Amino acid sequence: MDRELLWALLKLIIFLPLVLGLLYLTLRHGLGRRLLPGRGQHLEVVEQIPLGPKAVLSLVRVGERYYLIGHGEGAVTLLKELEGKFAAAPVEPFPSLVNHWLRRLQEGKRRASD
Repeated sequence: MDRELLWALLKLIIFLPLVLGLLYLTLRHGLGRRLLPGRGQHLEVVEQIPLGPKAVLSLVRVGERYYLIGHGEGAVTLLKELEGKFAAAPVEPFPSLVNHWLRRLQEGKRRASD
């Protein structure tokens, strides 16, 4: 094989796992913590819905009470205190589009092995 091709393959073998590992760590401990609902002893973000690039609608539990809060750049607004109980939505580790493609990849591997 050509020397440049071997060098390119070696770099790919070294750097691809490194980049994927950094992506995993970023989602798990960095960016993922900001996107996933938080939970504390007395305070829990039950659900969040982005309304725009810098605006979010949040359902927050404080003790036994629930609050609907809108927040954006430089402003937090209590919209309403809600009655009843709300269960936290299940959180997927990756966005649903990524999960969709991972499932398709796994199905393709299963078909190839059959």
